[in-house]
Amino acid sequence: MAAAWLGTLAKVAPALATAIGGPFAGIAVSILGPLLHLDKPTVGSIQKVIEDGQMGPDQLAAFKQDELALQTQLDDNGIKLEQISSDDRDSARKMEESTHSDMPAILTILVTLGFFGLLGGASLHLLKLDDSANLTQLVGALAATWGACMQYWFGTTRSSADKDRTIAALT
Repeated sequence: MAAAWLGTLAKVAPALATAIGGPFAGIAVSILGPLLHLDKPTVGSIQKVIEDGQMGPDQLAAFKQDELALQTQLDDNGIKLEQISSDDRDSARKMEESTHSDMPAILTILVTLGFFGLLGGASLHLLKLDDSANLTQLVGALAATWGACMQYWFGTTRSSADKDRTIAALT
């Protein structure tokens, strides 16, 4: 699945994985590309290298070093990747509250139907995921998008944990 490669990257370099999926994707690609010996790095080419298991021990060590350097640079500049993602979701929620748009709900329903429809089709052997890389990639993309939809409506466990710590500190 498409999201699995980000999970693999997150185990080695969590800040780079977060950056590559957000507004700092260009920075993450410029860091990861040379480490993976890619002439013209893109998110897709980095994904392929990680999915194909083409990383050596030297590259993994370099990932960790660059992860620390990126984290230091982000901290020095006061950039909090999770806060940016949280603020983005919060602004989307506020926009929906002020405009009373039905579009977030409609998109969430469509993504949910598409995701679980594909999973149901695969479970019933109507779709063969192992025969189609494109179909497998679509399921992965829908899984990630469905997760984002759920975060939009219900928040994240990290923001809940932060809220719990804040409440505990106040009491």
